[in-house]
Parts: sequence; structure tokens; C-alpha cells
Amino acid sequence: MALKFLATGTVSAAMTPVSSVDCVRRWLVWGALVGGLAGLSACGDDDGGTPPAPDAGDVDAGEVDGGMVDPPDGMVEPLDMNGPPPMPPVLASATARQVGRFGDDLRIDLVGSDADGDASTLDVTFLDGAGAEVPLYDSDADGMVDSGNTVVPLDAPITGTAEGPASGTFPRLRGLHPEIARVRVVLVDARDTRSAPVEAPVAEQPVLALDAICDPGFRANRCADGLGCRMGTPSVCTEGVAPAITRAAYVTVLGGADILIEGTDLDDDVSQIDIAFLDAAGMPVALDLDGDGSPESTSFAADARDASMGGVFFFRFSASTFFAENVPRVSLVARDRGDRPSAPATADLGAPPLRMVGQSCDPRGFDSCGAGVCSPGMLGATNRCVGVSEARAAACMGALALETSGGTGSVRGEVSVPSLWDAPTGCSSGDPRGRPEALVRFELAAPASRVSFSTYNAYTNFDTTLYAFTGCSGTPVVAWCADDLFGEPRPELARLELTDVPAGLYFIVVDSFAAAPGRFQLDVTVTP
Repeated sequence: MALKFLATGTVSAAMTPVSSVDCVRRWLVWGALVGGLAGLSACGDDDGGTPPAPDAGDVDAGEVDGGMVDPPDGMVEPLDMNGPPPMPPVLASATARQVGRFGDDLRIDLVGSDADGDASTLDVTFLDGAGAEVPLYDSDADGMVDSGNTVVPLDAPITGTAEGPASGTFPRLRGLHPEIARVRVVLVDARDTRSAPVEAPVAEQPVLALDAICDPGFRANRCADGLGCRMGTPSVCTEGVAPAITRAAYVTVLGGADILIEGTDLDDDVSQIDIAFLDAAGMPVALDLDGDGSPESTSFAADARDASMGGVFFFRFSASTFFAENVPRVSLVARDRGDRPSAPATADLGAPPLRMVGQSCDPRGFDSCGAGVCSPGMLGATNRCVGVSEARAAACMGALALETSGGTGSVRGEVSVPSLWDAPTGCSSGDPRGRPEALVRFELAAPASRVSFSTYNAYTNFDTTLYAFTGCSGTPVVAWCADDLFGEPRPELARLELTDVPAGLYFIVVDSFAAAPGRFQLDVTVTP
């Protein structure tokens, strides 16, 4: 049966393309605060140009892939390569428009059909007004952006059982590159069969004045800076209200410190957090943020445009040991798009309040479980401190199952906290700890000369590290760990190859380099 669908492609804000100059400038500022390696990672890969990876887009809390359910246990249906010839997807139309609370995002919507029910990927090319590609990505990994083309997954891959809409955006892309005037889109299925291309102009988002009827989703329009779109019947643009900080903390963590801020924001337009550096007596502390060897900055404005949703906001700023050693106190102000400041809040560096096993806990880090973990680590859930061994046993029982057909297989999932494992020391640059992860269970029925696991595909949308161990109580070792794919168009992804592998049960951890969440597809190829 042919499937009719409405779908969109997305990319992650964390992987938004930047020029080499912007990347270096960002590293000089960020690196002074959080340390060189962590700062450099803000620029993508070391060659300065990583194609953006897809993001969960407009997925609401509790939804999977835009509200559409994946196959059981995240399994991707194996392809029958000996079956009938694949039918190419049909792309009937495409629309593109500027969207978002700040008009910074770009949204692409598609209408089409796929007789095989396995359309899963969009091939997108960004064009200027003259029809030339807008260089955004480094296609040949030489350190220079040279292409306006990227490949991203559908928010809800067509699996043959799902039918309906999906949604998503390209966060920040419209704000960074207003010269994008058109898009060329091709729909691609699981066998790389492609539709005919469709081009569409990028429609500008109307900006509304006071008292105008507005779209609270900020797709059809947005209120002018300083105004808020108040929910109602109908919703209208009203005078904005300053955000308010309700709780702030400055807590020590492994490798540095976290500044945590939560509050209310009726207009969902917090745009930055002003962080002032203070000593224990409340006097300014100067740091060298521009890398010239002279400490001259006593504050920093952190971009917080993604912090607000539903009238509240939460913001985390991860600082290095260098920052924590030199700044014992911070003063914090949340500022909205209309430049309205909150009342300042101060926080002193210290260990987060300790919770005992069995006690309730905050998964965002406002308190700590000590030697245990805060489980299940989800906002809105009943979180409590549990021992690491108990949490690991539960994770192993609930691990995603990776199965093979004809020597290959795939599984899809999302990384999440709490972090129960870390990559072996020396595997990943900077040895990040406590990052979101996912656990995958793989059973090898017979000995194999080679087993290859990989996240190198369009569906994976974050910087991955792969490592494996046997048995739930096993310990990862460097020999069974893999990080970046240098020389590839997307070097931040990973491929782990094991040789002379005995039959048995294996667990593979899909770990993340950064603290942001993400989704992945883990592929396996078994060679007898």
C-alpha cells in the first residue's frame, strides 16, 4: 500500500555550520571558560567543517520520532535484497519557510508517497537567490566549506506501518544564513532509491505588532521583539514580561563546575544569560576571554535561545576546572529578546546537596546521589537515587536488541541520562565523563572473523563514541572502543570493528561526547 505522509527534515543546533573565523573566535571565548579541548569541540570537528547532523526537531516530551512509533525495541526492518526491484519515492511538493520564536529557524515540509514504505532520508541543497549553492559544509574534509548539500533523516522514517505527519526544523540556520532563498529537496529510501528533485522558495515569516492575532507555535508568524504571543482564543501579541530566575546553583562536577538556572518566562523568549565573575567577597574577577594573555573580562553573555519552553526555562553552563578555581561566586541575570532583565541571582561554588539511596533526586544536577545515580533521569518522572550496580542491571535488562538478517542489522534509539558507563581512558579526546548514552544488546550465534558496528549514517545526529563489553558486569577496554572517523565527511561519528569474535552475548554502548541528547542508528555487519 502506498503511504501518504507529511514530513520534515531537521539538523541540530549544536552542529550548525560556522565559518572558520567564527569557529576560532568562538573557541577563544569558550576555551577560556571551559578549557581548550571542550572549547574546540564547540566548532564541530578539528577540520572546521562538519555537515550538520539531524535533530529531534519538534518532538514533544514523551513522543518518539515526532509522535510516530518505531518498530518494537527500535528495530529497523531488514531489507530483502533478493526481493522485487524497489519503487522510487514520489515527492509531490515541498515548502520551506522561516519559523521560530526569533525567526532564526528554517522549516521544510514535504508531501509525497512511497510504495515500498521505506522512505527515510532527505537530500537537501540550500541555494541563494541566483540559484547557486550556499557553502555551508565541508564535503571533502579539507577544512573549507564548499557545499550547500546535506543529507538528513525524516523525523519519522517510513517503516511500512506508520502513516501520518512528522515535524522539524533547521535550528538557527535561517538566522546564520539569511542569504538562503531556495531549497532543492530529494526524497531517498532505505535502498538509496531517489525521487525527482523539487525546489521551493523560502517564505519569510511575518512579524506582527501589538494586539495582532498570532501563532503561538511561531510557524505562521511571530510577534515583534519585546512582545509575547499570549495563548488564548485567539492568541494575540501583548507587551512582554521580563523573565524571573526561581533557582540557581553553581555546583562542582567531575572536570569542573556547572551553573544551573531555572525560572519562568511567559513569552518563551529568554535570549541570553549574563554571567558575572565574582570573588568570595562579591567583587569582580577578571579573566582572559580573548586569548591575548591579559585578563580583562569580568562577565560573559551566554546564548540561551533554546532554554525556554511552555513558560519556563532551564539553562546549564558547563565550566572548566580553570574557571571554577578562579571564580568562587557568580551573579546571574536572564535577559529576553526585548532586553528585559530578570532580577539578579547569585550562587556560590560548592558541592550539590547529597541525596541517599532511595531518596528523591533532581536529574538536572541541582542535587547529587553521591556514589549512585538519579534514575530514571527523566523530568516529570519519579526520580530516586539508586546504586550503580542496580541501575546497570536494569539497563542491561532493558537494552535495545540488535538483530541480524543475512549478516547485517540495524537498531535505532536515543541516548539519555543517567550515565552508567564511560569510554575507557584514552579512547575519546578529553575523556568526557557522565555523558548521555544508550545500551544495545547483541547476540552472536556463531564465531565471526569480523563484526563491525557503526553509527555512520544519516539518522545519527550527535558526536558518538562506541565501546563494547561482554556480560552486564563487564568492563570496557580501549581495544574495544572507537571514536572519530578522521578523513570522512562526518568524522564525529564512529565505527567499531572487532576481529576473531567468539559466539556469545555482547553489550555495545553508544555514548555521546557532549551533554546534549541525541538519536542514533547502530548498524552491524557480521563476516563469518
